[in-house]
Amino acid sequence: MITTLRHLLVDSWAGRAAAILIFLAFIGWGVGDVYSNMGTSSSNTIVQVGSRSITPDDLARALSTQLPAAAQQMGLADASHLPDGTKQQIARQVLHNLVIQNEVQLAGERAGMNVPGELIRKEIFAIPAFHNAAGQFDRAMLNDRLTRIGITEKRLIQMIREDIISRGLLQGMGASVQAPTSLMDRLFAFDADRRVLDVLRLPFTAGTVAAAPTDEQLHHY
Repeated sequence: MITTLRHLLVDSWAGRAAAILIFLAFIGWGVGDVYSNMGTSSSNTIVQVGSRSITPDDLARALSTQLPAAAQQMGLADASHLPDGTKQQIARQVLHNLVIQNEVQLAGERAGMNVPGELIRKEIFAIPAFHNAAGQFDRAMLNDRLTRIGITEKRLIQMIREDIISRGLLQGMGASVQAPTSLMDRLFAFDADRRVLDVLRLPFTAGTVAAAPTDEQLHHY
């Protein structure tokens, strides 16, 4: 889900506009809950976002994916070789993403968004990792994959439900956002503008020296 949100919010103008709206929603709805509950929640809660909690397990699960990916990008064989400063920066970014994800879910709840069980079932059955050699959904493959990555079927269903809500909310907002005409004109002018440049080449060997420079001229130069 983090990867999906990152591409949606970064790789398109509509996504960036939607990100601004989500940020404003975060400021207006959730930031008070986040900071008022920081440090006052139970020992199993890092941040309380409205009625939703971010637990150490949530953060550890997200870091277990992001740290190896960062190490690979830096050419390191193992995430343990990452500098401490880099690990802290990644942890802050991951926690920030988790807060935004929970704010998106709260916004979906406020909007009355509900995901039918049949839609979740279709999403799970369409995941290639759960297909056998014949390309069909295989319950044994599902159980094996979930065991390997250490999540339960209940957690998988929750993740799929939240992903559908996030896509429905963000894509709907992104489709309704329109860029200002002045911005579109500038972008079009930048891409479509053409200039002609004439270049005159003067070979150094073709030049002639009328007279040797004086010491005063050399010093001035």
